[in-house]
Amino acid sequence: MWSELHWNGTYGIASQIASELKGWHYLKFEIYESAKNGSDGSLYMYTPELGMFFSHVGPHGDVMINENQIQTIIRENVSEVDVIEKLERAIGKPWDDALEPFRRSHNELAEESVRLSV
Repeated sequence: MWSELHWNGTYGIASQIASELKGWHYLKFEIYESAKNGSDGSLYMYTPELGMFFSHVGPHGDVMINENQIQTIIRENVSEVDVIEKLERAIGKPWDDALEPFRRSHNELAEESVRLSV
Protein backbone atom coordinates (compact mmCIF):
# COMPACT_ATOMS: atom_id res chain seq x y z
CA MET A 1 0.00 0.00 0.00
CA TRP A 2 1.23 3.48 -0.86
CA SER A 3 -0.04 6.75 0.49
CA GLU A 4 0.97 10.27 -0.41
CA LEU A 5 0.54 13.40 1.67
CA HIS A 6 1.43 17.00 0.85
CA TRP A 7 1.85 19.51 3.64
CA ASN A 8 3.10 22.99 4.39
CA GLY A 9 4.93 23.60 7.59
CA THR A 10 8.06 24.81 9.28
CA TYR A 11 11.20 24.21 7.25
CA GLY A 12 13.14 21.26 8.71
CA ILE A 13 10.13 19.36 10.06
CA ALA A 14 10.83 16.50 7.62
CA SER A 15 13.64 15.27 9.89
CA GLN A 16 11.26 15.03 12.84
CA ILE A 17 8.66 13.18 10.77
CA ALA A 18 11.32 10.76 9.46
CA SER A 19 12.56 10.09 13.00
CA GLU A 20 9.06 9.26 14.19
CA LEU A 21 8.17 7.07 11.20
CA LYS A 22 11.45 5.15 11.49
CA GLY A 23 10.19 3.76 14.80
CA TRP A 24 7.31 2.02 13.01
CA HIS A 25 8.97 -1.27 12.11
CA TYR A 26 8.16 -2.72 8.66
CA LEU A 27 7.18 0.71 7.33
CA LYS A 28 8.88 1.91 4.13
CA PHE A 29 8.74 5.60 3.33
CA GLU A 30 10.28 8.58 1.65
CA ILE A 31 9.92 12.20 2.64
CA TYR A 32 10.85 14.98 0.28
CA GLU A 33 11.15 18.51 1.61
CA SER A 34 11.45 21.07 -1.18
CA ALA A 35 14.26 23.58 -1.29
CA LYS A 36 13.09 27.11 -0.57
CA ASN A 37 14.35 30.56 0.31
CA GLY A 38 17.89 29.69 -0.81
CA SER A 39 18.12 26.60 1.41
CA ASP A 40 18.64 23.04 0.20
CA GLY A 41 15.76 20.64 0.44
CA SER A 42 15.91 17.25 2.15
CA LEU A 43 15.24 13.69 1.10
CA TYR A 44 14.70 10.89 3.61
CA MET A 45 14.15 7.32 2.43
CA TYR A 46 13.75 4.36 4.75
CA THR A 47 13.31 0.62 4.48
CA PRO A 48 13.78 -1.81 7.38
CA GLU A 49 16.39 -3.73 5.35
CA LEU A 50 18.51 -0.71 4.37
CA GLY A 51 17.86 1.69 7.23
CA MET A 52 17.66 5.46 6.79
CA PHE A 53 19.03 7.42 3.83
CA PHE A 54 19.36 11.18 3.97
CA SER A 55 20.58 13.67 1.42
CA HIS A 56 20.34 17.36 0.76
CA VAL A 57 18.37 18.12 -2.38
CA GLY A 58 19.01 21.02 -4.73
CA PRO A 59 16.37 23.40 -6.06
CA HIS A 60 15.75 21.15 -9.09
CA GLY A 61 15.28 17.98 -7.00
CA ASP A 62 18.76 16.57 -7.53
CA VAL A 63 20.49 14.66 -4.71
CA MET A 64 23.57 16.57 -3.57
CA ILE A 65 26.91 14.80 -2.95
CA ASN A 66 29.63 17.04 -1.60
CA GLU A 67 33.27 16.98 -2.60
CA ASN A 68 34.41 15.36 0.65
CA GLN A 69 31.99 12.45 0.19
CA ILE A 70 33.29 11.82 -3.33
CA GLN A 71 36.95 12.08 -2.29
CA THR A 72 36.38 9.63 0.58
CA ILE A 73 34.64 7.13 -1.69
CA ILE A 74 37.46 7.28 -4.25
CA ARG A 75 40.22 7.13 -1.62
CA GLU A 76 38.73 4.22 0.37
CA ASN A 77 37.75 1.98 -2.56
CA VAL A 78 40.33 0.37 -4.79
CA SER A 79 38.20 -1.18 -7.53
CA GLU A 80 35.98 0.64 -9.99
CA VAL A 81 33.08 -1.62 -9.00
CA ASP A 82 33.43 -0.58 -5.34
CA VAL A 83 33.58 3.12 -6.27
CA ILE A 84 30.43 2.79 -8.39
CA GLU A 85 28.63 0.89 -5.62
CA LYS A 86 29.55 3.50 -2.99
CA LEU A 87 28.57 6.40 -5.27
CA GLU A 88 25.23 4.73 -5.97
CA ARG A 89 24.72 4.30 -2.24
CA ALA A 90 25.64 7.98 -1.68
CA ILE A 91 22.84 9.06 -4.02
CA GLY A 92 20.37 6.60 -2.46
CA LYS A 93 20.05 4.17 -5.37
CA PRO A 94 19.38 1.06 -3.21
CA TRP A 95 16.57 2.92 -1.39
CA ASP A 96 15.24 4.33 -4.64
CA ASP A 97 15.17 0.82 -6.16
CA ALA A 98 13.43 -0.62 -3.09
CA LEU A 99 10.73 2.08 -3.07
CA GLU A 100 10.15 2.24 -6.85
CA PRO A 101 7.56 -0.60 -6.97
CA PHE A 102 5.40 1.38 -4.54
CA ARG A 103 5.73 4.57 -6.60
CA ARG A 104 4.93 2.70 -9.80
CA SER A 105 1.76 1.11 -8.41
CA HIS A 106 0.71 4.47 -6.93
CA ASN A 107 1.27 6.24 -10.26
CA GLU A 108 -0.61 3.50 -12.12
CA LEU A 109 -3.55 3.92 -9.75
CA ALA A 110 -3.44 7.69 -10.21
CA GLU A 111 -3.45 7.26 -13.99
CA GLU A 112 -6.38 4.84 -13.76
CA SER A 113 -8.26 7.32 -11.61
CA VAL A 114 -7.68 10.05 -14.14
CA ARG A 115 -8.89 7.83 -16.98
CA LEU A 116 -11.98 6.79 -15.02
CA SER A 117 -12.89 10.35 -14.18
CA VAL A 118 -12.65 11.61 -17.78
